[in-house]
Amino acid sequence: MTLLKRILIYILLPVTITLPLFSIEFEAKLNQMVTDACSAEQAPAQEGRLSALIERIPDPQHWDSAVFAIIHRACFLEYRNWLTGHSFNLAYYGASKGLKKETIESLTDLMSIQTFGKDDYYLLGLTFERMLKAGVAKGDIIGFMQKSVHKRYQALAIEGLAIFYVKLRAKGESHKQAFSNSLENMQALRGSRNKDSILAMAIRNTTLKEIEETEEEVNWETEKNNFWKRAKIKKSNIRYSIKGRSWDKKKLVKFFETWQGTRFLYGGSNKKGIDSTGFVIKAVKNHIPGIELPGFPTELAKLGSKKGIKSLKAGDLVFFSASLKKGTITDVGIYLGNGEFAHSTAERGVTRSNLSNEFYTKRFLMGKRLF
Repeated sequence: MTLLKRILIYILLPVTITLPLFSIEFEAKLNQMVTDACSAEQAPAQEGRLSALIERIPDPQHWDSAVFAIIHRACFLEYRNWLTGHSFNLAYYGASKGLKKETIESLTDLMSIQTFGKDDYYLLGLTFERMLKAGVAKGDIIGFMQKSVHKRYQALAIEGLAIFYVKLRAKGESHKQAFSNSLENMQALRGSRNKDSILAMAIRNTTLKEIEETEEEVNWETEKNNFWKRAKIKKSNIRYSIKGRSWDKKKLVKFFETWQGTRFLYGGSNKKGIDSTGFVIKAVKNHIPGIELPGFPTELAKLGSKKGIKSLKAGDLVFFSASLKKGTITDVGIYLGNGEFAHSTAERGVTRSNLSNEFYTKRFLMGKRLF
């Protein structure tokens, strides 16, 4: 229902009738949140979808936290209304269970890979927060979650995988090593929904059957909680050497055209599906074969020399903030020239957009010239 309609109802209704909570104040607040996060083209449909969902909530206490946590990501990635709606329902459940807004925002990106049930969503959120508390970098956690979901691990198995991964990181293994070794050791439990079996393998590196044969009584929930209380990883400092030659603009544009329209897949890196970070890395590697680059926008932003929007040249990386925390780097694209940059969205796949578009201008943070 539009704000104008609600005002008219408010004026025409008898004074003895009390309006529901979702009235003029609600509409104004929701409108402001959606307008701040979405383009003018996106806002009406997204607001309509969210308004309809919120009005059906029995306890409206967390609706604003849920919208605030998802809307920036949903609009920047160009989610369709149904996916925004599903993300909101899960975000509302997560917020009511105590998940942090930053966690919910990160989980929103995962919705483009696979939708989840409420309990699985909440467990993924808890696992995310526990890994963060153990000292795992946010970018590494997101990479871990991306790849685990791609490989069809269930939420319970992802929790076990996370425990094994953190154990290896605590021994000094890098993110890449720890994830690879975790997959190798936990492969047999990928589709398992037996919580005790998963925790036995993850925490003690043994099978539930072997534990039972010792007649030892184990409370695996307690074991898990004790593990996360003491979990702490060793930091790994990986340095990237960036040396290269000037970009060939025509070659870059041609490379973009060979990928244009490839569907969006969060964490993807091939023609079956790719996200913005994956495409940027592909483009740089096409220019300089064999180069090693980090796989997360915040890490990519540490490389090269900073450039303003008016100083950009073809091949420069462009960084954006589409987050509940303004100024946080969330997305990256590669500049093609003439005001255009290449990136990937859920609606258009690999595409080009113009930095003169107000939606992107407002969210632009900086450019980075790698060489």
